[in-house]
Amino acid sequence: PHFLGIPGENLNGVYSANEFLTRANLMKAYDFPHYRTPLFTGERVAVVGGGNVAMDAARTARRLGAKQVYVIYRRSEAEMPARREEAAHAREEQISFCL
Repeated sequence: PHFLGIPGENLNGVYSANEFLTRANLMKAYDFPHYRTPLFTGERVAVVGGGNVAMDAARTARRLGAKQVYVIYRRSEAEMPARREEAAHAREEQISFCL
């Protein structure tokens, strides 16, 4: 993962997308407490990045109960590395884009 060196990125509840998806899928956090991998998502989740992994993390956060999910990317949607279909599916799940 690429960390940005910003205040708060080492706080509890802040995950790299890879760690978040590993906990959610491989460690079965979606089935807590049956599986003992807690993964707490807030009501508002921000995902920094514009690739396919970012889209997957945003959609997973939504499915795990986040009421508002934001994908934050530094460039335009046309410049996002995510496949167009991934971004479209994220929009279908009411994920907001801050570009």
